Amino acid sequence: MWSKAIIDRTVEDVEYADLNRGSVEELKGMRDYRFLNRVGLNMRELVKRFGMLRKVYQFYSPAPPMLTSKVDWVLEDFPVRSEIQKIENDVEGMRSMGIIGYDTPSAPGLPYTHFEKLNSVERIIYDIYVIQEGIIVSPKVCGTFYAGEGDSLD
Repeated sequence: MWSKAIIDRTVEDVEYADLNRGSVEELKGMRDYRFLNRVGLNMRELVKRFGMLRKVYQFYSPAPPMLTSKVDWVLEDFPVRSEIQKIENDVEGMRSMGIIGYDTPSAPGLPYTHFEKLNSVERIIYDIYVIQEGIIVSPKVCGTFYAGEGDSLD
């Protein structure tokens, strides 16, 4: 299931989150396990939807990447560099499929400590989601094609 991506964090959001670290509420500027889980789970949702698009709509796309990032982060977990590297590889793999907008940002490099990098990570995933959603909800506008065979219109 898709979780709402946060793509518009600001310095103020990060400062507010830093002042309210003990909050149980998910704060927009927070860089914690909830961000890591949201990114990982949203990428898995996109891969699942790519499978459906390929099967139901005969939508051609490259095979989605095999995702390796962790999706069961908890408050006590400390994200080591190798785990963050898996997220970076997964994000780059999703972006490299080419199902992106003209203004989709490049995959940011590590570390993911700056809010603009967090925005870019989620923006890449969000852009792919929006394009997929457009494919899924767009009705077929053309009926059957005729190329001169069969009944004529006269």
